[in-house]
Amino acid sequence: MSAVERSRKIIAPVIGLAVGAAIVWTVGWWWLAVPAALLVAAALWVMLAPEGTFDPRRAKTDAALAGMPEMFREEIRDAGERIKALRTLAYRFGTDPLRDTLLTITEHARAILDDVEHAPKDYPRMRKALTHYLKHVETIAGRLDYMARQGASDEAALTRSRATMGDLAAVFQRYRDRMLEDEAFDIDSRLTLLEQEIGAEQVAATRG
Repeated sequence: MSAVERSRKIIAPVIGLAVGAAIVWTVGWWWLAVPAALLVAAALWVMLAPEGTFDPRRAKTDAALAGMPEMFREEIRDAGERIKALRTLAYRFGTDPLRDTLLTITEHARAILDDVEHAPKDYPRMRKALTHYLKHVETIAGRLDYMARQGASDEAALTRSRATMGDLAAVFQRYRDRMLEDEAFDIDSRLTLLEQEIGAEQVAATRG
């Protein structure tokens, strides 16, 4: 159990009890003290919960990746958060072509992440895209956004960044294409196997 979780389990009930005790001490209303203590403890329990605790997608992802090493699961959770952050950053660029490029990257990254959640065994070969490349995209986009908000945008830097982002979008496209090709191959293999099984059953039925 993490230190944050331990603190949560201690702080919430202690403060709840303190509120209940304060009500009893000041006005003597036991009937109000108990529900008030429970309400305060429950509210603090929720407020102190780790980010994503009540996110159904996060729970589904954690369940799908339960058999993976913790390091991989943490990287995949980070990739999901990074994709959301990048989409927010993308819209800050308004009509600049960077916006569409960033959105394209997040779409490819989301598709890759969905595949990994569906088939965790694919993660090792998709890992570089979801860690190294995606982090690189976030760093560049974050710096450009900061410069724009400070009124220090450099057109030369923007031009170079547009080219770099375009290259990274192509990288993510290649990863996604490979993922789709592998999926198509898997479907073809399953269809072939199914056809063979049906053929064998027909032969057996004819002989019988």
